[in-house]
Amino acid sequence: MKQYRKIVLWAYVVEVLFAGLAQSAIILLSDAPKVANFVNDTAGAWASFTGVLLAAALAVWIVLFQVATTPFGEWLMWRGAMRVYSQAFAYAVVLYAGGTVLLIICMSIKSSQVLTHIALFALLLGTVNLVTMVMTTKDLLQLQAEFRQRQKEFDREKSGTLGGPKAE
Repeated sequence: MKQYRKIVLWAYVVEVLFAGLAQSAIILLSDAPKVANFVNDTAGAWASFTGVLLAAALAVWIVLFQVATTPFGEWLMWRGAMRVYSQAFAYAVVLYAGGTVLLIICMSIKSSQVLTHIALFALLLGTVNLVTMVMTTKDLLQLQAEFRQRQKEFDREKSGTLGGPKAE
């Protein structure tokens, strides 16, 4: 279990590193004040983008809590995976909420380049995390489909419809 935690932690670190590299590349390829002006001028549109991502992450997280009441959810809890999935979606919610707030502040305080670059980093990190959130959701849905298929096979086997001995 410790090894798994290290892998999950490393995944979060990689997202931060990738967002930092992307921001560095943007600043190196352009001029830092020009980048700040662009972010300030388009902060409203970016805040709308992160707001939509926030709504999506919240929706998926709420659905995960509903899944927790199903046999699949109970199995995830038994395996310890429910906490991992919940933390992943909670991280996305916090990330998108923070990015949205920072971008809204940038719309009203256009003189702070430091704040603007922090907001840009949050936007880039949120965009990187979008890929992670989509892949996590896809993997969870595939896992649920596999669980349902095996559950059906188990139920058929138990009822004797697979040609084996009938359960009494």
